[in-house]
This record gives sequence, structure tokens and C-alpha cells, in this order.
Amino acid sequence: MIIKGRGNANCLMGRLLTELRKKVDFSIVDLSGGVADNAIPRSAQAKIILPQEVKTDDFLCAVKQTETAVCAELELKDPGVKFNCTALEKGTFECLDETSLKKASELICSLPNGVQAMSAAITGLVETSLNLGIMKLDKELLTLEFSVRSSIESAKNNLFQKLIMITEAFGGRYDITGAYPGWAYRQDSKLRAHMISVYQRLYGKEPEVVAIHAGVECGLFSEKISGLDCISIGPDMQDIHTTGEKLSVASTKRTWEYIKAVLE
Repeated sequence: MIIKGRGNANCLMGRLLTELRKKVDFSIVDLSGGVADNAIPRSAQAKIILPQEVKTDDFLCAVKQTETAVCAELELKDPGVKFNCTALEKGTFECLDETSLKKASELICSLPNGVQAMSAAITGLVETSLNLGIMKLDKELLTLEFSVRSSIESAKNNLFQKLIMITEAFGGRYDITGAYPGWAYRQDSKLRAHMISVYQRLYGKEPEVVAIHAGVECGLFSEKISGLDCISIGPDMQDIHTTGEKLSVASTKRTWEYIKAVLE
């Protein structure tokens, strides 16, 4: 559902830290966000340390300024975004030095995120996108994990290169794991025509045939089997990859009966 333009908590945290650096003196002890690389994170956390001379009210005011701007930007796309501040214990902590804080916050802000290109062939279909799914800071390393996807293989590889160049410019290193190939929409599909015919016979109406923006197994099979005609189907689901994910039981039963009829 990346086309909806909802806020990415990791990216918003990078923005907050970058804007705070211009207004108050601080550093971070800990930083984390997200639970899966292919899901848009709903929350991110930073443990922030303030020098004794910095007034807490000045810091909170700076946070509020960024929150107000972000909420206005996302008012229609993702209402209800909140920046919460909680006072923790006082003491001495190991934290990032000024150079590392600058690098970390600006790298998060500089890396692309969200929809990168729309399909020219199919109206309303995302062609290329990525999301910063996991962010984790430990004593030695800031790790940022992205999921990169495109129906056009060359566009996906170009996006990889963009991530690599920006990361290396900041002095970082990269690994590419679990890459899956693009799977372009086929204008001529005998399998699709057959499945439409079966659907019409079972339900007495035309099915809604759509192209989706997602990483599915069809791309892996198509890469290995030349000329493969394949289709991805499944029951109705809502809010996929979130804690609110739902699956329709009735739709699951209909899908099962439909698959049997197609095979028969």
C-alpha cells in the first residue's frame, strides 16, 4: 500500500534528528524502528541525551515544530501521526559524537524512500518503489534495511545503485540479500483468458483483473522458466504487513473452490 504515501516512522525520525541539530545541542544513545524490511514502519524510537545547559522546554519546542509540520503534510495521507517525548533517567551515557550524529541523521534523510516511478502501461500502478523497513543503532554500527521492488528489472538495479552510491558517499558499506526479480505484466496470456472464462462460469460476472505492485513468487519462477505464463491470485486481505492485517475467511473458501475449478 506504498502508493497511499503514509509516513515512514524511520524516515520521520531521521528528519526530526536532522532538524533538531539545527536548533539544540543533543546526541543519541539508542535508535531503532521497524520490524520487517518489506513493511512501512509504524513507529521508531530514539533515546536522546541533552547537555545540562540545554533547557528541556527548548528541546520540546523544537520537537513540536517538526511534529506540526509533518502532521500538516500528512493530514490527508496519514492522520494521527504523533511525536511523543518521555523523560528518562539522568546520568552519564555513551552516545554518538557530533560527526557520527550528523552522518547518521543526514544519511537517513538522503536515502530515497517510497514510490519512485509509476507504470506507463497501467494507470494507477506503482512500477518502482522502496521502503526503509528496519533501522538499528548499536555501539559499532547503524544498520538500515530497505526492501527494493520494481516490475522492471533494470529500474530495480538502478535503484540499487542509487542506494549504494549514497551509502558509500557517507562512508558506509552495503549488502544485497534476498533480491527477487521483476515480473512484468503480460498483454497476451492464455492462462488469464482461461481463468476469466472459469470465473464467469462460476459467478456469472467478469472478474476484476489488475496488476499489483508487490514482490511475489511468480517473478522467481518466470526468471527460471522461459516464457512462463503465470498469475498471482489470493483471498481478500486488508492492511497487509501490519499488526492490523486481516484475512477474509469467506473469500478464502471461494478462492479454494475457484482454483479447483480452474485446474479441473
